Amino acid sequence: MRRFAIIAVCCLTVIFTGVDRGDARRPGGELGFIRQPVSTRPQIVKPNDYITVDLDIAIHDKCSCTLRVYLEKPTGERIMLPGVTRDRLPAKVPVKGGTDADIRAYRYKALIPQDTESGLYGLYVAKGTRDDLSRRAVEVVAEFPESYNILYISDPQVGRELDANTTKKYTLLLDRTLSDIAKIDPAVVIITGNITSGSRPDEIKRFLDFIDKINVPTFVAPGLGDAANDNLEACFGPANYSFMLGGHLFVSLDTQSEHILDADDETGRINWLEGVLGEHGDAPLKILFTQRYEDTPEALVDALKPRRIDLLLTGNDSSKDVRQAGAPPVVFVDTPAYADGFYRIIRIVDNKYSDETLVIPSRQSKYFISNDNAPAVPEK
Repeated sequence: MRRFAIIAVCCLTVIFTGVDRGDARRPGGELGFIRQPVSTRPQIVKPNDYITVDLDIAIHDKCSCTLRVYLEKPTGERIMLPGVTRDRLPAKVPVKGGTDADIRAYRYKALIPQDTESGLYGLYVAKGTRDDLSRRAVEVVAEFPESYNILYISDPQVGRELDANTTKKYTLLLDRTLSDIAKIDPAVVIITGNITSGSRPDEIKRFLDFIDKINVPTFVAPGLGDAANDNLEACFGPANYSFMLGGHLFVSLDTQSEHILDADDETGRINWLEGVLGEHGDAPLKILFTQRYEDTPEALVDALKPRRIDLLLTGNDSSKDVRQAGAPPVVFVDTPAYADGFYRIIRIVDNKYSDETLVIPSRQSKYFISNDNAPAVPEK
């Protein structure tokens, strides 16, 4: 990467370079100056809405200069955001599987201008000679949809391709997925663990490289098979988080242990989840996504009562089950491993779950799939 020396008074610097320039992630996938929004957890907003920007404390405090925040188009053109204000002081050091309250970062707010065009933008920040670009970090929409598609992937298990033949098949699968995304234009892509096969840093980096090709807001929840990587929090941030798509609540629940419902769970995941559901009790649609491991979906839903969810998306390697239970009913959608060629297209119509399509491999092998004669994908 080319670097330039810039001589300027710190707080008047208008051209920015820096150790973090070009990507919000370091070579191994760890987050840099920008902690959120990032490619695995973007923000979806309308013009005149505020976005939340979390910045690394150590890098932030190297200079008392003015912070500037921009949206960056794919062309490289930047839109400077007004109304940049610091929202809070640093919080405590995060714990494994933590929540937003655990992020050790400065939190800022910035206003999306009224005339901002719809699209997926990068987020560029600059403070003195420190700057950073978070790719695919902010989706601007004219209106929030009440009807839309979700593309759901479970268990990518990057690293399972053990030889040249299976690597080729996996490459075909990725290409097919990107083609389907272009056809159905989902509002969001949701990916749950296991993200990797062996929790290796190179596997995480390859996964991040793949999702950078997805031109749709993509939200990631790592799973049990990823937990051995000590840098997981540094790469993805807190595993428990929520976001709103208009009035619809989406919640990612950490599953980096065998049981979500462990009584001695130090992260307090269920208490946190109950709080989120209570805060958004009026949301017409509540969607929870997680890599279920040992706990049954019914047990999880029972643990949340009287709070409730409407749609539970889980991965369980081989299960293709879709069912409803309870009154009012909760829809349970299990999806087999993406590493075996499966993924789902889920349709939300008029604020409700409508139906889904399981995209299946034409024929299975021990590891990956052939994409010959793939089933047709419905248009949006």
